[in-house]
Amino acid sequence: MNDENGNSQPTSQSVVKSKEWDVVLAWTIIAAEGSFFIGSDIAAALDYVDLEVGEMDIFHR
Repeated sequence: MNDENGNSQPTSQSVVKSKEWDVVLAWTIIAAEGSFFIGSDIAAALDYVDLEVGEMDIFHR
């Protein structure tokens, strides 16, 4: 199926409906010059967004 611009659009058969995500996000966190992060503050921030340390010491939700 194509839209009015000729771009292909997913059909109901091609859309995967799942609540399981297979996504990995990697962040590089750098403190401002002359500043630093305290590990417990980072852990608290990740806990606040419901991330937990899991397999391979990677944070998971």
